[in-house]
Amino acid sequence: MIITINIYDMKKLFIIVFATMGLCLSAVSCSDDDGNINPDPGPMPLLPSDIVVIVENWNDFGFNLLKESVNSSEFANTNFILSPVGVTQTYSMLANETGGELHRNIITALGYEDLNIEQVNQLNKKIMDCIKKDNASAVLCFANSVWTTPDISLSDDFRSASDLYYSTEMNGINSQTFVSDINSWCNNSTDGNIDAFIDDIVSLPDISVGNVVYFTGKWSIADNFDVTRITDGYFTEVNGTRSSVKFLRNKKDMQYYETSTMQKCTLNFGEHSFAVTLVLPKEGVTLSQTVDALTDGGWKRLWNEENDVVVDLSLPKFRVENEIDLEKLLPAFGIADIFGASSNGHVSIAKQKNVFELTEQNTPSIPGYIPDIKTSSDHEVKMTFDRPFIYVVYEQSTGAILFVGCVNTFAN
Repeated sequence: MIITINIYDMKKLFIIVFATMGLCLSAVSCSDDDGNINPDPGPMPLLPSDIVVIVENWNDFGFNLLKESVNSSEFANTNFILSPVGVTQTYSMLANETGGELHRNIITALGYEDLNIEQVNQLNKKIMDCIKKDNASAVLCFANSVWTTPDISLSDDFRSASDLYYSTEMNGINSQTFVSDINSWCNNSTDGNIDAFIDDIVSLPDISVGNVVYFTGKWSIADNFDVTRITDGYFTEVNGTRSSVKFLRNKKDMQYYETSTMQKCTLNFGEHSFAVTLVLPKEGVTLSQTVDALTDGGWKRLWNEENDVVVDLSLPKFRVENEIDLEKLLPAFGIADIFGASSNGHVSIAKQKNVFELTEQNTPSIPGYIPDIKTSSDHEVKMTFDRPFIYVVYEQSTGAILFVGCVNTFAN
C-alpha cells in the first residue's frame, strides 16, 4: 500500500507516504524444530475493555472504508484491498501535531471521541504491542518515520509521542538523497521485502511522514490446501460474465457461521495468531448488501458467532493489486474539511496501494482435503467461492483487522 498525503499547514508542508503490502499467504506447513506440528495454543486471553472498544472502532472504520469503496464508481465490481491499521495508526500519530477542527475530525473519524490524545496514544501502543508480538508462523513489520528539513521545528509533544507510542524514527531531509534515503528506510524496516517506497517527488517536502506495514503468513498444518485436489471451475461476476478459475480445495472442521444472507469460514495461520475469514454472500445477495451487514457492529456480531463445522471449501487462487484515492472516501466520515482550504490543514492527495495474493502450498506434506471427515453432529456444508466475496485478515488476540478486501472478477 502506498498512500501519499500532502498537508499544508501555515508554512509547513507534510508529505505523508504509507506503504503497506500484504504478500503471498502461502499454504506452507508450520512446525517446530523437531518437525512436530505446533499445538493449538487454546483460547486467547481476555483483553481490557478499553482495548476491545478501540479495536472495534478501528474495525468499524475499516468496514466503512470498504463500504465506500464497494459503492464507488471506481471500485464497484473490481478487486480491491484496504489496510485499516496503517491508516488508523498514522492518523492517530498525526493527531498529536494538529489542533482545532482538524484534530477533532481525526479523533472522531477513528472513534476516539471519549478519549484525550494521551489516552489515544497509550491505547494505540498497547494494541500494536499485541499485534507485533513474536510469532514463528508469520512476519509482520510495522514502522514509522518522520523526515524534516533543517528549518522545520516540530513540537516537543509530537516528537515525544511519536517516539514513545509509535516507535517513530526521526530523520533529517537531505535534498540530494531524500528519495533513496526513504526507500532505504523502507527496505530496512521490512527486512528487504519492500524496496521501492517512492519513485520520485515533484518538489522536496518540508516534512515527510512514513508508515510501512509488511505481512506474510504460513497456514496452519490443518489448513493446508492439497495441490492434488485443485479443480477447474468458473467464477460468475455480478453482470453474468463467467471466467475459468483454479479452485483450491480443503475439507475439514472449520470455524463456520451463516446468516440468512451470507456464509463465512475462517482459516488459521501456523500458531493461530493470525487468521483470514472468507465471507460468501448467498445466492441472490449482492456484495454491497453483504458489506452493509458488516458495518455498524455487524462484523463484531459475525466474528463472535462461530461453530466447528465440516466445510467442503472450494476457493479460487487470486491476486489483488490496486490503488485507492482516500481523499474520495474519507469525506464520508465527516472529515471533508481536511480536504478543503477552510480547515486548519489541507490534504490534497491521499493514495493507498495494496498487493495481496493467496495461493496453495507447493509440496503438501499432509493432504488438506479429507473426503470422509465427520463431526459428532455429522453436519457438513459446502462453500464454493464462485461469485463475488469478501476476505478479512486479522490478528486473533485483539481482533484487529490488518487487511480487508473484495474479489469481484477474474476476467482479464
